[in-house]
Amino acid sequence: MINGNRVDFKDNAIDQMPFGFISSGVTPTTNGCLVQHGDWHRRTVYPPENFWNYASISGIGNCFPLSELPGDKSGSISDLKIDSQKDAFYDLISELKKDTLEDDK
Repeated sequence: MINGNRVDFKDNAIDQMPFGFISSGVTPTTNGCLVQHGDWHRRTVYPPENFWNYASISGIGNCFPLSELPGDKSGSISDLKIDSQKDAFYDLISELKKDTLEDDK
């Protein structure tokens, strides 16, 4: 899973947008899913006002630390201490399971 955090300029917000894929069995087939508009708690966050000031002044390559973002770039789900990030993962898994079950029909 990769959980992109994209800027929603219209709402001055940041939305989680997880992408994941699953490979099942020994065949090289995979299923993938992008959850573009999820509905889990805190999928959308509204950064403090100074976030947008820093973002416009600093340029696109800089990072503003948000408490909703994981501290590490990778790791296991059990290491995630941020509920909205876990919810994004489980929502993605639910979608992937649907795709896998439909492919088995």
